[in-house]
Amino acid sequence: MIGNECLALRLSFDCNAFPKNSINILYISFMIEAKKFVGIISQYGSSIPFSIICGNRKKWVVKAKKIGKNSKRLLSEYLSGILAKEIGLSRPNVELVRISNNIFEELRQMTDVFDVSCSFGVAIEYFEGLVPVLPPPNVELSSPDLPKRNKEYLSGQLFDEKSFDQFYGLNVFSEWILLRDYHKYSNLQKTNNNEVIFLDFDMAFRSNGDDFELPTHYDYVKMISLQAPFLEGIITQKEKFVAWFNKLELLEKNKLSDKILEIPNCWGVPDNYTDSLLNFLFDHRKEFVEQFLKAFEFREETSEFD
Repeated sequence: MIGNECLALRLSFDCNAFPKNSINILYISFMIEAKKFVGIISQYGSSIPFSIICGNRKKWVVKAKKIGKNSKRLLSEYLSGILAKEIGLSRPNVELVRISNNIFEELRQMTDVFDVSCSFGVAIEYFEGLVPVLPPPNVELSSPDLPKRNKEYLSGQLFDEKSFDQFYGLNVFSEWILLRDYHKYSNLQKTNNNEVIFLDFDMAFRSNGDDFELPTHYDYVKMISLQAPFLEGIITQKEKFVAWFNKLELLEKNKLSDKILEIPNCWGVPDNYTDSLLNFLFDHRKEFVEQFLKAFEFREETSEFD
């Protein structure tokens, strides 16, 4: 039973908090409304996430809009989280969250970076006991020895075959959503049961232009270098991508769109951007797979896969 500090809100088409024309879909998802503030998780980095607890004692990590920046990153975190869940990638659930004035008042005592005029952010499910997987000891992430050392190291983390399959899924998914700047090893985390969890997809949907310039095509050259250092030495078997390509092909845009709440107006996302972005992702899947395999084959020819 959801307590009164965390309400599931069914949105209607005449909700004044949202633009009327940002996505032409039926909105049947839910939004979290939380009033209890726990604390800032980290003041380092760009997002400054903080935690909240709902009335049912469920904990969420929240990313909110900062003054004059990060609207695209909020949109990317939200959309990529929904897409990841649909394709079966192991990452926390995401929801939109309404941030109360009381929470902003508590935040203001610690930092003045948040845009208090925008009361909507992204809530990321909190996993109790989740810990970052540290990089292999005594090796630089830029070292040519990383692939070999990383493979040996992650094999010793008690990850099973299902977990290693998730690494192949991440490779496919991260390139499909045009994820960039994903070079922190700490984006790989594990649960108490040694299951992998991937974090921080807020740099997805990048183009060569400004934040909201739509991508136009996939380019294998940009896929040659693996986005995450913990994939080094792991992604070596071409046939293991097939299942993930099939999952990608089975995604249905209309059904997916039904799960996406209308984007808050205060994020400043251009009209029709989200729908146009989804159209690109779904309409270019064949091109993506071709370019992805071309990049894999290039790495295969220029390196030694064990």
